[in-house]
Amino acid sequence: TGHSTWNRTYTLGTGRDQADAVTVDSSENIIVVGNTSQYPAEWHIMKIDSDGVSLWNRTYNITDTNPGRTGTARAVVTDSSNNIYITGSTNTMAPANTASWFTMKIDSDGNSLINLTNPQPSGLGARGITIDKQGHLYLVGDNSSTRLALRKISDDLEVMDIFHNLNIYVDVGYAVDVDRSGNLI
Repeated sequence: TGHSTWNRTYTLGTGRDQADAVTVDSSENIIVVGNTSQYPAEWHIMKIDSDGVSLWNRTYNITDTNPGRTGTARAVVTDSSNNIYITGSTNTMAPANTASWFTMKIDSDGNSLINLTNPQPSGLGARGITIDKQGHLYLVGDNSSTRLALRKISDDLEVMDIFHNLNIYVDVGYAVDVDRSGNLI
């Protein structure tokens, strides 16, 4: 009890790398997402097997699809087909520092399938993600009025519902989950 099975250090870029979220897929592979400290900031996604061996790692430059932006990956979840969903934010530096929610779907080999950028609600962006039995994704974060914001999207990243200004006075929602009965917690 309490002993380490393995311990690894992974270098992904030339600057300071930061891991922000981790999940395990149905094959017991570990998915780690994070960011670089360089500009423009890049998202790093790494897939590691249960023995700690790196299977692949990918770098996604958010500015490729969002010119003039930098981004932060904050949360990750996998579906029953081992597709990977990463969410966080993109930030426009000029003319004004504004943030948008950003979500990416990649396949189990790390190939980008779909991206969703949505400036509404804006603020710090998405901070948490979960998936229900039907494959619907739920994202939580904040909006520009510093109130909890919750978004429901389909597995192909189509926005289904946006719940914001829920009269819950918190600055940011950091995590969301679905219980066995399908209730959001």
